[in-house]
Amino acid sequence: MNFENEAKRLGKRIQELRKKRGLRKEDMEEFGISYKYYQRIESPGSYPVNITLKTLLKIAHALEVEVSDLFDFEDKKK
Repeated sequence: MNFENEAKRLGKRIQELRKKRGLRKEDMEEFGISYKYYQRIESPGSYPVNITLKTLLKIAHALEVEVSDLFDFEDKKK
């Protein structure tokens, strides 16, 4: 398991859920996540952020999903 790849998969999933809910990245500030930090979560590039459980809970709350839904990747390996 590669941390960078998993961070990208998580960021892509979070972005998908955010767009599905009709939120902008800027809207995440209402839930206590700065725009710059949130941008790094969705698009980690070569410097992925190490997300805390507290941040995952804030994101899940904002997106009205369970934390486990954030890890429900379409391309899960079997």
